[in-house]
Amino acid sequence: MADDFLRLPESLIQHILSFLPFKEIGRTCVLSKYWNNIWCIYPNLNFRLLDNEKLDNQVENPEHPFLDRVENSLGKCLARRRFIKEVCIEIRTRLEVKTLTPKLDRWLGLALDKNVSKLVLNIVNTRWLVLTPPVTYSVPEQVFVARTLEVLDLSRCTIEENCFVCIELPNLEKLSLSLCRFIGDNLLQKIVCAFPKMKHLSISQCKGEGRSLSVSCKSQLTCFFLKSSNEFERVQINVPSLHTFSFGSENAACAIDVTGCTNLRELYLDGVIGMDLERFRSIFISIPVLKVYARYLPSKYKISSQSLKRLILNGSDYFPGVEIDAPNLLSFEFSLTHDLSSEFNFCSWSIPKVDDINMMFSAHSFRKACGAGLEDFILKLHNYEDANWIIFDPNYRDFIMIEKLQAVSFSSLKSFARKSRSISILISLKAQISMVCRLLESHSIVQTTISLICSSPQFAECFYKKLGNCSAVKDNYCCELVSQSKVKQLATPAWESFMESNSRGKNHNAAIVLDKRVQR
Repeated sequence: MADDFLRLPESLIQHILSFLPFKEIGRTCVLSKYWNNIWCIYPNLNFRLLDNEKLDNQVENPEHPFLDRVENSLGKCLARRRFIKEVCIEIRTRLEVKTLTPKLDRWLGLALDKNVSKLVLNIVNTRWLVLTPPVTYSVPEQVFVARTLEVLDLSRCTIEENCFVCIELPNLEKLSLSLCRFIGDNLLQKIVCAFPKMKHLSISQCKGEGRSLSVSCKSQLTCFFLKSSNEFERVQINVPSLHTFSFGSENAACAIDVTGCTNLRELYLDGVIGMDLERFRSIFISIPVLKVYARYLPSKYKISSQSLKRLILNGSDYFPGVEIDAPNLLSFEFSLTHDLSSEFNFCSWSIPKVDDINMMFSAHSFRKACGAGLEDFILKLHNYEDANWIIFDPNYRDFIMIEKLQAVSFSSLKSFARKSRSISILISLKAQISMVCRLLESHSIVQTTISLICSSPQFAECFYKKLGNCSAVKDNYCCELVSQSKVKQLATPAWESFMESNSRGKNHNAAIVLDKRVQR
């Protein structure tokens, strides 16, 4: 079999191997003497290197054992390959950057000489993480004149204007700069304007960005993600081809102009702080997808749009309120974990056609929401009878899944929230399985019980099968459907009292026990 595989053209072998992770490719070298060389022609290199050795206060040895290990693996892999498609390097070390720089320059030179099309570089100096600005690796000029590069992803690097004469990346389509530092006048502006084929641009929490940024004449740019600290005072985007724009800033006074983005379809205000969102009202009118994750908003704002199809609102602190008039909205997600304005009322929301809703509250915010007309708003939905409750306690890692909204009263849940202040309460239409899976993953849950309050044993069996077929559960958990009486409740007395009081009458009770499989 090995001989037959080796007879294939090298290009076909590379294509087959490219579907496997680099870690799995490396393991094949122990299969036989044939496979010992096969992995060396794998076109994609993904190195994640951690230096756990402690350093004293003496002068560092440039021939540090960590560098020797990296040279033996990464350096030789780069040198032995005739062709390299992708190179991803992440190094976490306590070594001084000046000690690491000559080696890094050499490895990048080897990769770029092999016509690499994707380069990902993340160098973390764990000794100097607390420094501002941190001591970071300075990217050499050869990276910015690599004509074959299509994807460039730099994290925690320094880009100095005096380190290169020009920027010439004619085939670059995707650029991502995260936690980088720019040294030079308007250097970020010059970099952004240098790539004619740019399709995807991401700039996140960099330093030395400058006071203004103008992006225009990018005929192929479709996605732009910009998350700034507080340096920008003005951002102007004049790109008719732009489809998705994401913006976050700590500078509430930053002026945003996207009027030239005539084909904008998705707007994400992701992490704006203290900004008056009324300035975006004219933009809200025309876009189909809107996400707002804002903090310390000074006042209530309004979203009025005939075009809006999907809306995501996240209130992580005091929520002043929002008026929504979106007659064609189909999907709505809302999250509230803190207090909300006493003047706000959910009945000010006009979303008559919404078909898919997910709303998440903390115990405190749920009680406040009940006083702000949440129940009346839910009951006005055209399909409210299909809504269900999900209750999650992150302390005990247990769930309660309630099939029908009307099976449990709002007053009962409000009382439960008063006694159990750590719980989260979710109202969901259509997405109860995905919401449970999302919570399982986000909280790294090892063992949990999902208590069911439902109309029939058939629903319990159906929910159990759907949950078991979800990849997040099927691939990671052993799943068992049992009667509620067989479950040893680990939650609070208030949790047990709530289950007991809602186990009478027409309600049927069951439980699903999940145990995470041991990974071998």
